[in-house]
Amino acid sequence: MRSTSEVKYISCDIENFTNGDLSGLALFENLESLSIDNRNQSPDKIVFDSDWTPKLKELYVKSIKFETISLSALKSVEIITISSSDMPEIDITNLSALSFLSINNTNLELEKLDLSYNPEIEHLIINRTNIENLTFSNNDKLSEIMLGAVNSHTIELINLPSLRILSMYDGVLEKLYIDLPSLEYASIYNNKLTSVDFSGSPELLGLDLSNNLITDINVDVNEKLTSLDLTGNPLSEKTKAYLDTLTWIEELKY
Repeated sequence: MRSTSEVKYISCDIENFTNGDLSGLALFENLESLSIDNRNQSPDKIVFDSDWTPKLKELYVKSIKFETISLSALKSVEIITISSSDMPEIDITNLSALSFLSINNTNLELEKLDLSYNPEIEHLIINRTNIENLTFSNNDKLSEIMLGAVNSHTIELINLPSLRILSMYDGVLEKLYIDLPSLEYASIYNNKLTSVDFSGSPELLGLDLSNNLITDINVDVNEKLTSLDLTGNPLSEKTKAYLDTLTWIEELKY
């Protein structure tokens, strides 16, 4: 039988812990990966303290109702995935090694997420949460952003030299300020954009702006563009005539 110090991976249900008490995780001093589920939807308010698992590199949480969750001791954590959970504010400012963050369908008492202290982050997925404001700075490695049903009316994406994939859908976005020189694919559909400017993205290959409020657009700078979807927008007749001249775009829909 292995000793607790040899265990590096645990996948469990909250019911495996008496009264939902996770403090027993401290016995596994070398734990690197932890996955916790709540398959039977236990109503318990759970406490998680990262001091119990300071060597974690991966944390996966699903369907947990947290009373408190502390992540500050996870200096080595690289992956955090939280889905279908309830929790108070989450603080990721000390997670300098974090490279992948996914928060999905989670009731989070947090309106602003600041990624300035996460220089290693490469992939960000935020879907159906209470977050309204996102701050990006010192995120030179960030290559993918996916924002679903985010309540942000204005988003600014600049100084992100590695960003290649951008997806923002089912939201209330009205204004988008971007300067993304490496951007290759952008899907910004089911929002309220009235105008867009991708002149700072010469590497753009695919662009989906369907179901917005766009009347005019110019993509002359985007000579590598092969796919453009503008269906569901109130395009002007002048814009439609302009689009018909874009012979280099293989797949054009409006």
